[in-house]
Amino acid sequence: MCSACGYKDRTKPLEIPEWTGPICHTHHDCDINASINILTKGLRIIAFARNHRK
Repeated sequence: MCSACGYKDRTKPLEIPEWTGPICHTHHDCDINASINILTKGLRIIAFARNHRK
């Protein structure tokens, strides 16, 4: 998934270390893009948990 615009592309083989988003044309290093996506997801989970405490 593109960390810039959210476009969901198919899974890429590990031999492809970089790619460019077809919608926003942002160039990504796959590892950095994945780490941004993981961080973003984690922050959303934390925010959701904080907003839904009993």
